[in-house]
Amino acid sequence: YIRNSQINSFINNEDVLYLSNVTLNYTILNRKNLTIEKSIINSTINNNGNLTISDDTIFGENFQINGNGEININDTNKIIQYINTYNGNYTIENTTITTTKTNNGNLTIKNSNITSRINNQGKLTIQKSYINNIINNQGELIIDDDVTFGENFQINGNGEITINDTNK
Repeated sequence: YIRNSQINSFINNEDVLYLSNVTLNYTILNRKNLTIEKSIINSTINNNGNLTISDDTIFGENFQINGNGEININDTNKIIQYINTYNGNYTIENTTITTTKTNNGNLTIKNSNITSRINNQGKLTIQKSYINNIINNQGELIIDDDVTFGENFQINGNGEITINDTNK
């Protein structure tokens, strides 16, 4: 249990760790159970375990979540843009995606600008968005007719593609 502290060095969590009212300025590797409440996160969490984040936690400018672990938070919209690998059911709305994302689950992107690569091994649905980068599709890709493509758009891979307007 760590509380009322600034964390400025690497933490390798292989058991149960509870952080309360901390400022996290350095990477955490979570392999078991990590709970964070009433804190500020200014670094990367490499999550390969079970991560629980309370609603009163603030995400700073250098915050991101990597790894294949489970994430528990009441409002997933609060962290969706900080996740790089999606393993569950997620919807991204009204966002500009500027970092590489990997989808292993069921991801829907709506009303967004995609300017970075997306690797899809799950089910990816894109609606009312602009795509100007590569989609590496090894899963199922569904592109609605209201999606606009930029000059750098392309689809690679051997996955299934569903699009009604094939003239695009």
